[in-house]
Amino acid sequence: MGHTFLISVFIAALPLKPIKPYEGVDLGAPATAKKEHAGLQWPHARRSIRFPPALVREVRCGMSIITAEAIRTDRLLLLPLRVDHAEETAAVLSDPDLHTFIGGSPAGVDALRSRYQRMLAGSPDPAVSWCNWVILLQERECLTGTVQATIAPSADGLVAEIAWVVGTPWQRRGIAGEAARGLVAWLGGKPVRSVIAHIHPDHEASAAVATTAGLTPTDQWQDGEIRWRLDLER
Repeated sequence: MGHTFLISVFIAALPLKPIKPYEGVDLGAPATAKKEHAGLQWPHARRSIRFPPALVREVRCGMSIITAEAIRTDRLLLLPLRVDHAEETAAVLSDPDLHTFIGGSPAGVDALRSRYQRMLAGSPDPAVSWCNWVILLQERECLTGTVQATIAPSADGLVAEIAWVVGTPWQRRGIAGEAARGLVAWLGGKPVRSVIAHIHPDHEASAAVATTAGLTPTDQWQDGEIRWRLDLER
């Protein structure tokens, strides 16, 4: 029985439970909004303030703007998420076992379309960027999962919190690790200072992927999960 290759990010705190800011920094969205970016099925947080879509899709750091771009690895192509990816990803991520550590159940095509529209509209906080990709296995020309990076300012510079999920039929092939390495390498070319993730202590598969991507566990916990971290060289 396969388990998800998912690192629950700060968008993966329990719904309606306030999330702890990263080192005292306001990460710009309540727990439910962060769940939404993780690709789970909790509803997007209700907000009374709306920013222009072109603004909320970007992180501005000085003169720098970070947006999702295509990322190529040896076997994979990470493509920026589109709404029309929903039909294929719904099938790829349809195994209930993928929710062993995160709860809930797989979303259908219509629910994913709506979710992707909200995700692509961006964070309500214009200082926070939600970057999302689908994982394309080039030799088979099919999608195998998704990866995400939520990028927010901190006292020490930009922090990216990452997550990934690979469909059960495509697990145990090194896809999650390769995708995570590619994502971290891409972040290393941006003005990002640190990469973090939160992993359930019993989720050995996610811990292995995090290790492959260069992250190491810290002594910090959040909502029952261990914070993993990689400080990028500058």
